[in-house]
Amino acid sequence: MGISKQGFIKPYKDLEERNLLETRPSQDDPRIKDLYLTDEGQAMITELNRDQSKKINHYLEKHDGDWQQALEDMVTHYLQSF
Repeated sequence: MGISKQGFIKPYKDLEERNLLETRPSQDDPRIKDLYLTDEGQAMITELNRDQSKKINHYLEKHDGDWQQALEDMVTHYLQSF
């Protein structure tokens, strides 16, 4: 993934404590642990995807399906939030 173990541990522990992520031994190599979303983690991803789809569809409808205009509007709106 291109991140150090130190950079990974804190976000991982946070997700694990919130019961969004879990580890299981790899079926191929027991020394390796695979990451899995819990049911709660999958539900959160589903909700986030639904919300993002609504936002994207809003901008696409606003610009009659023109992706470039929709993306420019989204970026402008995002940058104005700072």
